[in-house]
Parts: sequence; C-alpha cells; structure tokens
Amino acid sequence: MNPRADRANRIVLALLGFVLLVAGAAGIAAGLFLFGNDALLPAEATTFIAANHSWFWPAVVAAAVLLALLGLLWVTAQLASDRVSRLELASDPAAAAARCC
Repeated sequence: MNPRADRANRIVLALLGFVLLVAGAAGIAAGLFLFGNDALLPAEATTFIAANHSWFWPAVVAAAVLLALLGLLWVTAQLASDRVSRLELASDPAAAAARCC
C-alpha cells in the first residue's frame, strides 16, 4: 500500500480508538453512578427530545446508518491492494534471470 495511506490509517484508527476508549470509560463511570444520580443528558435535551420532535430519532438512525456505510466503504478500501494477481514461476533460473532485466 501507499505509505501516506498507511500513515493516515494509523492516525485515524488511533484517534478513533482513543475516542471510543474515553466514551467507554465515561459510560462505565455513568453506569456506576460516579457522576452522581444525574441523567447523562441535560434536562433541556430530554425535554427537547420528548417535546413532540418526531424527526429526532429517525435522524439519529440515519446518521448511524451513514456512519456504518462509511465504515464499510473504508473496510472494502482496505481489502483492495496492489498485490500481484498472477505469479509466473520459472523452472530454469537462467531463463528467469534473462527475462528479469
């Protein structure tokens, strides 16, 4: 693969891993009530969601599906490589050396 693409993949995966690690730790801490008995979302956010905004959850689902499709696109791009599809093996080393250069 391309060294720039490899570096970009490593950086993006490291940042994504860090964000997911922090989010997971925050979720565990909230589940253990280390932040107190308060809800995870502020009261304004829960009233906004509950106040007859029927578009909110479908928008969340659409964003999640979009992220999943982008992830699938990224994985398929990782599987495509520049490898040789066919390799000829020569039984005569002298013939292979002559054909090489």
